[in-house]
Amino acid sequence: MEGQRSKARDIACATPTGSLGLAAICPNFDNMLARMSMNLCAGEVGDFYQRNRDLLHRPASDDNIRDWAEKETIYFKRQGGCTAFVGRRLTVEDRIRLMTNARDSAGRR
Repeated sequence: MEGQRSKARDIACATPTGSLGLAAICPNFDNMLARMSMNLCAGEVGDFYQRNRDLLHRPASDDNIRDWAEKETIYFKRQGGCTAFVGRRLTVEDRIRLMTNARDSAGRR
């Protein structure tokens, strides 16, 4: 059975070029914290991504990045157990920084 983190990655990475999902979120699934957590402590993050697919398809603008960072932070704050522990490690500002860096470095790859 596919894990929730894998589901979230697949949904984000299947969005169009220049979208929030592909340009700003997908590259971050390769960072160290994401790789270490694998599908552990993911809660229902894949379902969260599925419910918010429309936002993931929007352009990777600063406003859309902020909207996603706020929405994802709220999602993790509402989780329990290890999902909350892992997810709360990143603030809204941390998420914005990671997504903006991913988006801005995409053209340099």
